[in-house]
Amino acid sequence: MVSVKKREAKKLARKAADILGNRDEYSDWRSQGIRRPELFMAQIENGQSVSYKPRAWVFPIENRGDDVGYITIDATKSGSTVLAYGRSSAPQRYYDEAGATANSRGLSAQRMFLYNGGVEFGIVSKEGPYIDLRGGYVREKPLAKNMESLSPDSGTVNIAGKDGDGDDWERSTDEEITGVPNWTESDGGGVSSTNYGNGRDAWGGWDGCVPIASSMVIGYHEDISRREEDKKNALIDHLHDIHNTDDDGNTDRLDLDNVKNYSRGQYSYDANRDKFGVASSIHEYIKNDRPVVLSMVGGPYSSLTSGHAVTVVGYDHESNALLDDHYYKAHHGQNKARHPDQVTHGNWVESYLVRIWKE
Repeated sequence: MVSVKKREAKKLARKAADILGNRDEYSDWRSQGIRRPELFMAQIENGQSVSYKPRAWVFPIENRGDDVGYITIDATKSGSTVLAYGRSSAPQRYYDEAGATANSRGLSAQRMFLYNGGVEFGIVSKEGPYIDLRGGYVREKPLAKNMESLSPDSGTVNIAGKDGDGDDWERSTDEEITGVPNWTESDGGGVSSTNYGNGRDAWGGWDGCVPIASSMVIGYHEDISRREEDKKNALIDHLHDIHNTDDDGNTDRLDLDNVKNYSRGQYSYDANRDKFGVASSIHEYIKNDRPVVLSMVGGPYSSLTSGHAVTVVGYDHESNALLDDHYYKAHHGQNKARHPDQVTHGNWVESYLVRIWKE
């Protein structure tokens, strides 16, 4: 059973669109622009089989026939009403593209949409593997142990900071670092040796979300332009090695802060991986023009490496009855839009923050 019916979810999405439409960056959003949603599911282990439970409604937003964004509404009443929103097209708009990727891998895409928390959306294939909607990569199916495990995290994140003395979030309600690259990898894979830069790599076609998220932080400090394709791809390729990312693009959580070993730029770097004080640490780093990497796991999946990492470039606190929550402005690493997504604080089951600074 769906806890939040489509009609109720649509009313909430329309209200949110009107509220956000009063802001300059979303001035083309209107309630009448909300279009028919898709229900995104969670995959739950059920003995030797898999069951599907409603997780979120995702609404496209149009203006005069053009896609101008999306809003994700919680379908479970277990967390914040608006889980995420952004100016990229709604993830279901990429179904045909993801289906073509599946077919090229000998897989049959099914019109079963999955939401894994944060900003990660996908579909299932008849044969089992999961296809990411916005990145196009294929990997093992993520499974949660039960529906309760998918409730947003409230136990491992302390808004006040680990020691209870973090900065007051309310002091600044909307901050963003300008000039942080928003890119993805753009070279192929599957060859015997890697061409570091433009050229195919010795792993799969997806370099991995962690190397890409880290590369946007390093690219910002090294002043690498998104137009410098060879430099960008070389940076991501080297970070793929440094993070010990596997051939399918997965990075172990213990290797998230390995970016401190990057030594090919004009600066040297240090990094720290932590799962506490996420909000206060992000606040402090953004105020000091330091983008960070946030790795979110949507549930205790069958693989510890399942999840998605993003580059956080800002934060926002919405102060009204519907959007009364903390949002992170994140580059999701899949380059379907040049604007950041906004994901609500705690819209994950587990998270790790990687703070990176140049020395």
